[in-house]
Amino acid sequence: MTTIEQLYSLLLEEDQTCVLRRIKSEKLMKLVKELKNHEDYDDFHPHNDYLQNIPSKVVLDYFVYLRTFNYIGDNVTLNVLRKVMVEYVSSLSVLARDLRIIVDVGWKNHELTDSCQCSIISDKIEDLIE
Repeated sequence: MTTIEQLYSLLLEEDQTCVLRRIKSEKLMKLVKELKNHEDYDDFHPHNDYLQNIPSKVVLDYFVYLRTFNYIGDNVTLNVLRKVMVEYVSSLSVLARDLRIIVDVGWKNHELTDSCQCSIISDKIEDLIE
């Protein structure tokens, strides 16, 4: 049986090839399916170390965004926000779009400003503070 690390490595290679050629391949779709069906998929988080290190400017900018649009109140600190951001992205599957963007392009390009993600994060903050 192929390990999940091997499948993931093959998937990343094929994905890069598809990006360069601007195509979707049958091989890529097969690898995605195999990865999702692997017994270790739910526990596979190869990027957790990277996800722990959110640049301070990213946290500050996101904090300002959430405050501006009233997703969080005055009682939220940058440390609380950082903790919840890390928990949220660390809980995502390795193929989740939000995680892929952070891993592939960098934290500064995250898309956590989408209303759905903002609501999830503000709810998690509320639960943490209560």
